[in-house]
Amino acid sequence: MLSLDVIPNTPLPDLGWDVLYEANELPQNATPAWSKTQSTPSPSEVISDGTLVLTISSGRNISYASGSIGFSASTGYTVEARIKPVTFGSLEDDYLGESYNCFFDFGDANQYGAVLLYPDHVSLMFDQTIDKYYFTTTDDFHIYHVTVEGSTAKLYVDSVLRITVTGAVNDGPWQVVKFAHLNPGTGAEEQIWDYVYYSTGGAFVP
Repeated sequence: MLSLDVIPNTPLPDLGWDVLYEANELPQNATPAWSKTQSTPSPSEVISDGTLVLTISSGRNISYASGSIGFSASTGYTVEARIKPVTFGSLEDDYLGESYNCFFDFGDANQYGAVLLYPDHVSLMFDQTIDKYYFTTTDDFHIYHVTVEGSTAKLYVDSVLRITVTGAVNDGPWQVVKFAHLNPGTGAEEQIWDYVYYSTGGAFVP
């Protein structure tokens, strides 16, 4: 359960968002509704002070996915989330050497990407290329803003460009935004999500 004062931040200026999930209700109850997938027994999901607090013990997971949304790399698209990881359990590596404990992902007809959070860095994975930016993710809420245009993905942290990754691979179709909390290892984990936005209208710089 949330044990610290949470002051949800005002999002960046309106960039023509198509969907704004603002954690005033559980994602599956929002409009439009997000599709929830979870383990059994289910993790804890609580709305507290305009945020979604996810608490997960070992071996459990939960994720929320949008419907098919029509991202186009030629037009460009934008995804933004404001997140505060509180605690991490053990991390488990995948085939790119990164785990998926706390993340959001996105994709168009041919390309897939994900923003992966860790206590001391954030990673941007785009197709089969990955890069990292080191900073403390757990000290406060931070805004993670992703743009995709052509074969290039960019990650801005709190409005500052931190990672640029290029490398198109036919790895789709995806056409989805998903945010999730997985705990394949041991130890309790807690993450707080303030909002998740996306736009199909272009790769908008914050």
